[in-house]
Amino acid sequence: MKENVFANIPNFILSVPTGNETLGGKREFTNKGSMFDLTKDDRIIKVTYELLVGTNFREICKTSTNDLIEMCKYPVSKYNQKSFRDLLLLLQDKDYIEIDKNDFSPKDIISIDTENLIVANGFTTITQIEMDMIDNITSDNRERNTLLKCYFFIKCMVHKREDNTHKGLYALEFGEPVQTIAMDYKYINKFTGINDITKFIKLLKEHKLIDYDNFLKYPIGQPERKQDASNVYVVCEREDNFNMELVKDELRAGINQYKVQMQKDGWVVCKEKEYKNNDKNANGTKGKVKQMKNAGKDTEELESKMKVIEEQIVPQEESIIEPPKEPRIIKTKRKGTGNIVKKPEPIRPADAVNSWDYMFAEDTYKMDVPKIDLPEIEYDDRGQVILESVLSKEELDAYYKEQFEQNGYWGEQPRSIGF
Repeated sequence: MKENVFANIPNFILSVPTGNETLGGKREFTNKGSMFDLTKDDRIIKVTYELLVGTNFREICKTSTNDLIEMCKYPVSKYNQKSFRDLLLLLQDKDYIEIDKNDFSPKDIISIDTENLIVANGFTTITQIEMDMIDNITSDNRERNTLLKCYFFIKCMVHKREDNTHKGLYALEFGEPVQTIAMDYKYINKFTGINDITKFIKLLKEHKLIDYDNFLKYPIGQPERKQDASNVYVVCEREDNFNMELVKDELRAGINQYKVQMQKDGWVVCKEKEYKNNDKNANGTKGKVKQMKNAGKDTEELESKMKVIEEQIVPQEESIIEPPKEPRIIKTKRKGTGNIVKKPEPIRPADAVNSWDYMFAEDTYKMDVPKIDLPEIEYDDRGQVILESVLSKEELDAYYKEQFEQNGYWGEQPRSIGF
């Protein structure tokens, strides 16, 4: 039964529009004036969820303070009875709810009008399954509230598609943005007030509620200024039974869309993370050398060993997106004659759309695409490469059919989202 329990929580819990636009032409939001800003209470999302779940068709939620406390997974105590009552009265004072009476005891059933919490647009759906998953991560209510707040904000910010069947690589075929969001820790902190953000996003990823990744970048001509790009986040979907394979596809597509945008903004994108020495033998020897130096001991012999170990470590070569190379001239037999002729080697799609390297792994180079000149790559207003400007319709059909047959997406019936 609880699989069908959900609430459309208004986004103005954490952010409200300013009425202005950003430099990129998108609506600008602020945390000032949000429900969280007005109440300064981490329980606001959980309380709002319970009020909405308990709302009937007359937009009235009938409950008691004690019942609300228990539904929010708190113990019934005098402190919680007072604090929850004060929160309800504050929400009424800010015109978010209307209570039928102001003088009520913790056991009294009160009627709460939730009309102002019910919105047709600008909401984020949270299900009881997601609430339970977060509650099961920790028994500490403060951490639960922080996890829920972090999760709600990421889910609130992630792009939503009207047709949720177009996922990951499949979305790219239809020219749709994927359901991801790129943002840094400062932005999340601004709206949530969470300081130790790394801890909570790692917990959410570990328990398969979200996933995220990033890449390295540096300004053109300044490789010494190499730095991490913002994390790209994706939220696991309940309607997909939290299928991590679909999540990974969505995240890979989102990473590549973000890479294209970074390149348009004047950054050089590195495909792989910078090499880090994880050799335990080398690291242990380095630690021993440092310890002996601190103790004033002779480290010449150990440093000689360290030099030998480091020479044996082969660092991973950093992959930078390179411009397309001229095709090699290869020998081939002409059909029907057996005569050997020379012609340019077929150009792989990866050479034509070099920023989408993940879409053309080695095991997918099965198309024979005879092509001499590379067409100019075009971008749409979202910064996506327009495949039609690079490959013909036949080449696109052949590639995508092969891709989605391998991944089980080709011919899949549209899935409806139900709770």
